[in-house]
Amino acid sequence: MRVLLVNKFYYPRGGSETSMLRMAALLSAKDHEVIPFSMHDPRNEPSRWDPFFLTPVGHDRPSLRAATRALGYGVRRPLRRLLDAARPDVALIHNAYHQLGLPGLLDELAARRIPVVLFLHDMRVVCPAHTLLRNGSLCEACADGRFRNAFLHACGGSRARGLVLAWSARRERRRLGTVKTFLAPSRFLIDKVASMGFAHPVRLLRNPVPLVAPGTPGEAAVFGFAGRLSEEKGVHVLRDAASRAPELSFRIAGDGPLRLDWPSNVTLLGRLGPEALAGERVHWRAEVVPSIGFENCPNSVLEAFAMGLPVVAGNLGGLPELIGTDERGLLFPAGDANALAQALQSLGADRARELGARGRAFIAGECDPARFTKQLVAILEAARC
Repeated sequence: MRVLLVNKFYYPRGGSETSMLRMAALLSAKDHEVIPFSMHDPRNEPSRWDPFFLTPVGHDRPSLRAATRALGYGVRRPLRRLLDAARPDVALIHNAYHQLGLPGLLDELAARRIPVVLFLHDMRVVCPAHTLLRNGSLCEACADGRFRNAFLHACGGSRARGLVLAWSARRERRRLGTVKTFLAPSRFLIDKVASMGFAHPVRLLRNPVPLVAPGTPGEAAVFGFAGRLSEEKGVHVLRDAASRAPELSFRIAGDGPLRLDWPSNVTLLGRLGPEALAGERVHWRAEVVPSIGFENCPNSVLEAFAMGLPVVAGNLGGLPELIGTDERGLLFPAGDANALAQALQSLGADRARELGARGRAFIAGECDPARFTKQLVAILEAARC
């Protein structure tokens, strides 16, 4: 089977890209041909299809090219050349909204009668800004397709950008009926988009994560964070919790736009590659996910579980679904730095090992790569019928 794999980035930029690349490797290992379509970037994984990739556009700095791309213009011709050369049987689309012009992609694929499977990694189908956040607070103003609110509330930082977000989301919504199957890695996301007026059925398919050798943390109380340093990830909550628990040590792996003054018990590591991050995690007692926005199925949580590391997280979005009630980690009221500090202070080494072992069992049962591959291939084959 020849699978067109669409994502705006073709390197491990974040959790969704890590999952997408893992899916590509699993399909290739079963002798399916993976044909990527993305943007040019020197960090991209090597591919013979790279000459067909699009010129990169940045969505953080609005421009006429970025706006027209988001609306789906200028996409169909380069995609047409790739389709002529590769002749895919089915398309598997991940994050392709702004930078790859999803409306244009869907139009061309529909014209070619190429079936589409769309994997939902975030809330974009119900929220033009994809986070369900506005000014640091949860927001569902765009429920039931009221995307004009992205313009009215200047989502993205300005009315101009909000207009592009709203308009592009409306153009996407009108074309989503051409998608054969929608997938999502969490029940939370499935239920949330349905409650906000997304009419299409969405099927659960957990992200694939391989088990790795468990960590060997000592008795030292070291806690880690791995992710983007941004407001919605709640890193300011983690900073305040660290200030309230000076006897604990914290290791922060990641970068991003948020600049904070950190207390002396915090070490900033910058962005780490997969191997370096795994080498860090083996020394942590637990991983902290302090997000104040809705998380779907964070790869950082799954990777922590895969090595027997428990997770301490805010009780929002898909995190309670993954962690359970003190089953594979601890939950605290999202945004409450005092509660986070108390949770971390209460987590001893023995308890952490017990919770981490349950997390590993969850990965073995829910995220096994071999089982995932069988499920995904069956879904792609069914889409072709």
